Amino acid sequence: MANFFGGYSPPQFQYQQQSNNNNVIVVPVQGEAGARVYPVAAGNTVLLIDFDAKKFWLKSTDFNGMQSRFATFNFTEEIQQQANDNFISRSEFNDLKQSIDNQFKQLIDSIQGAIKNVSTSTTDGQPSIISKTTK
Repeated sequence: MANFFGGYSPPQFQYQQQSNNNNVIVVPVQGEAGARVYPVAAGNTVLLIDFDAKKFWLKSTDFNGMQSRFATFNFTEEIQQQANDNFISRSEFNDLKQSIDNQFKQLIDSIQGAIKNVSTSTTDGQPSIISKTTK
């Protein structure tokens, strides 16, 4: 068989599938500019964190070393609700408020009804309160 390359055989390339070992390197950086210029080895992913700005970036390269992903994320702390008997839910608060409002309304109506049944008169120059029902 004739050699078209003048006796030189081109290298034989074998396709070898790279295994993704999911190793992620975590690196603190200063802002997005620091994250963008951080070098990432071919086929790797780096988690770049800026703790002051509360942001992080995922930067990945393919197996040829070309950037394949650069994603920006914000992070916030999740505060877990702890069961505590010192607090009530909003609906329980609203029910309690409605109950107290009703009791105040009944008390005010009761006082206003009692005032309508009382008259004042003066005997010997001194004011006195006499129930209208006793006259």
